[in-house]
Amino acid sequence: MLSPAFLHRRSPVFAGRAMASSSSPLVTRVGLRVLEQGGNAADAAVAMAPPRTM
Repeated sequence: MLSPAFLHRRSPVFAGRAMASSSSPLVTRVGLRVLEQGGNAADAAVAMAPPRTM
């Protein structure tokens, strides 16, 4: 049985030669933009990370 958390509709974001994944289309787009501008996977992960709280 599927959890209700997985039944929500997801909005796809496409790129030709890169891949990023998150629960937010906006955050995913940020990761893809970093990759499209020459960044690597680590750069994209840092850009997509939630802000740190103290």
